[in-house]
Amino acid sequence: MIVENRSRSGSRLRLRLRLRDRSRDRDRDRGRRESFTFTSMFPSILTSTVSKEIRMGLKKWQILSSEAAFQNRWWLIHQERCQLPDGQIINDYFVRIARPIVMIVALTSEQEVVLVRQYRHGIRNVLTELPAGSVEEGEDVLSAARRELQEETGFEAEKVIEVAQLVNDPTGSNNYKHVFLALNAKPSSHQTPDPTEEIEVLTVPLPRFREMLRNGEICCSGCIAAGFIGLAHLEHS
Repeated sequence: MIVENRSRSGSRLRLRLRLRDRSRDRDRDRGRRESFTFTSMFPSILTSTVSKEIRMGLKKWQILSSEAAFQNRWWLIHQERCQLPDGQIINDYFVRIARPIVMIVALTSEQEVVLVRQYRHGIRNVLTELPAGSVEEGEDVLSAARRELQEETGFEAEKVIEVAQLVNDPTGSNNYKHVFLALNAKPSSHQTPDPTEEIEVLTVPLPRFREMLRNGEICCSGCIAAGFIGLAHLEHS
């Protein structure tokens, strides 16, 4: 009787040990599967070295030909024939060749931001925006920023610094948007807008400007990006 009980106890112990080992094996297998699935689904969290290698592996398209398809005093559109890295050919890729753009976040000594309101025919509406415009031929971007601020608003600033370069339209255009922060801006002259421009000038306190960026009163994507970049620069300077 004693021998029989010992035998049963030993069998139960061996069974518990086998079950424990199987559980550990399942946990190890599950961990391997989860690790594989995680890194496969989210490659962006791999090491920075791997991420750099992935980015460096991307190749540019080869431009086989490029010619002007349309041109006037405002627009130059090129039709390009391109070859993709996998050999595909695109015969009619259109790119707008454009001058750089400057956009100015101008701040007065009273901590107010200088804004403009004007009609935008593309969307058939009046928008509130930051002062902005194109760089003239032979003009540097800093001079363009000072000129556009004066022409559109009549303001000048003691200090104008470039704080960012944004890609304006990476799919359809080749130009960049240069964001400037203008400090201690003050009225110095009358506006001298282009003949087709009718511009209202307003100044708003810095907290109100932040609210306008957030609530959609300022809805131009470039102005929103430039506005938040300007605010971030002010907060960390």
